[in-house]
Order: sequence, then C-alpha cells, then structure tokens
Amino acid sequence: MSSTELAANLERLNEIFFFGMGQRTSGYLFGSASTGHWVPSRSDLDVLILVQEEDLGLLEMRIKDWKSVGGRPILDGFAVFQSGHLVMSKRLEEFSLPAFPVIKDISLIELWIIKNRSRHLFGTEFVSHFPEIEISSLRDWANAEIKRMFGALRSSDIPKLEEGLSGLIWSVSLSARLVMLCRGSVCESKIEALQWLADEYHEIRDILNLLIADYSKSDQQKALITSEQSLILRKFCLEIMQKEVVTSR
Repeated sequence: MSSTELAANLERLNEIFFFGMGQRTSGYLFGSASTGHWVPSRSDLDVLILVQEEDLGLLEMRIKDWKSVGGRPILDGFAVFQSGHLVMSKRLEEFSLPAFPVIKDISLIELWIIKNRSRHLFGTEFVSHFPEIEISSLRDWANAEIKRMFGALRSSDIPKLEEGLSGLIWSVSLSARLVMLCRGSVCESKIEALQWLADEYHEIRDILNLLIADYSKSDQQKALITSEQSLILRKFCLEIMQKEVVTSR
C-alpha cells in the first residue's frame, strides 16, 4: 500500500468535503483504506458523509470537483441526511439518482463495517449511534444474498477476464466474502478474501495465487491469469456459494 498517496487523498477529501462545504459535513472512511489494504491502482475510497439536506446540491458540486481532477481514485460510499422523519442516503457514485431510506440503500454488511471498522475523518462523530448488528444477522443476510443472486445468475453473468481484471477480482472476492459471512467471519478487503479462498480451497489455490499476484495491476496491464483459468475460477465460485446455501438449510 502507498501510505503517502493515501494520506494525500485523505487530505484532499478533508479540503473538498469539510472545508469546501463550510465545515457543515462529517465524514468516515471505511473499506480497504481504513484497514491497511488500499492499493492505489486498484482500490476505491469508501466514504460515508453526513450532510444537511439543504446542502445536497453543494455536495454534488464537491463530488464533481473530486472527479474533475484526473488520477484520483473513484469515490464510493454514501451521503446520509435527515429528511422529515426518515434518515435517507444517496450513493456518491450515483448521486443524481433518487435517495432511499438508509436501511434499503446501505446493505447490512456495509452498516456493520461502518459501525465497527471505519475511521473518523472530519466533523462530528456520529457512527457510535448506529445500531449494533449481530454476526448471526450478517450470516442470515449473506445466505439470503446468495439465494437472491442465484435467482437470476448464470455463469456468464460473472465478468470474464476480457471484461477487465477489476471485474474478475470483484466477483471472485465477493463470492469469498459471502461464503465467509455464511460461516460467521467478516471480511471487507478484497485481497484478504482472495487469500482466504486460496487457503481454504487447495484445489484452486494455484489459479487464485495468479489472481492475487495480479491484484495491484491495472486493467491495461497483462495479467498472469488466463481467460481459461478465469472461467474455471468463476465456475468454482458459483459452486461453493451454491453448496453453502444448501448446507445451511
């Protein structure tokens, strides 16, 4: 991880979304950047921003300011605000879309991660007021999420290598993280999830080690893992998710 590059990006977040909004926001960092697994060429910056409803237009302008400078990591996460009696959220990467109540927009695992493994960036501390989420609830959520995915999922739906190394890493690590949750273990880092999968399933370890070696590469660089190996890996992930659901019945 490049700690210097990450620190520079966090300073820019503070400048744009705290001082750039008249210190009327509060922010938290979650995901790989808060756990020491952030990779400059690979990882997004996951941020939760608390904002007043009347400042949503200004926040959208600040998001555009962030995007306007080339080379900055993709800003992911949520803006949270009070609207009447409801706490609403908007996804930062889709800010022009409608807002939804927090419980419908932010998944249970994301809420758990924000509550337990986030880092306060600026403004007022507010995450301590989030409700506690039991591991058993996360396990049930992961099980239901796998069932939902299999309702419409085909092996061809998971990105092939030709569709980008990022897509392959995302889909394989998501499969691992869901299986881990079904077994009561939380993991929010893609690279940790890939390593767990390699350690847990020896029959697929060699291919996974290639994907792990490719982790810090951009989609434009030549990958070690081949298209044929990515297909084997994708099918394997579908199988272990399906088995996990059957076992948990």
